Amino acid sequence: MGRGNTAAAFKYFATVKQEVAHGNDSRKTRTQSPIGSICAASRTGRGNGLDDLLADYLAWEEQDYEKSVEAIRRGNEDVLAGRTRPAEEVFQELRLKYGLPR
Repeated sequence: MGRGNTAAAFKYFATVKQEVAHGNDSRKTRTQSPIGSICAASRTGRGNGLDDLLADYLAWEEQDYEKSVEAIRRGNEDVLAGRTRPAEEVFQELRLKYGLPR
């Protein structure tokens, strides 16, 4: 893995960690998974049949997969275009921001 890829990954996980800590996790903007729907349906007694739930789940998985592939494609384009930063630069910035030791 190149230095830019490592920096991008570290930045992403640091952003998610900060969002979660502040109760604002952008990953929650995805549509609710059908697994969540199944749990909610079982709690309320309103299910739409196992076949429908399975179909919903498979459609959601396909959508999630497509979004992941697109995000990876964009990240790869950034790397190829040189839109990266050295990992050590990002780590130093995060150490300063969060008061972490070297």
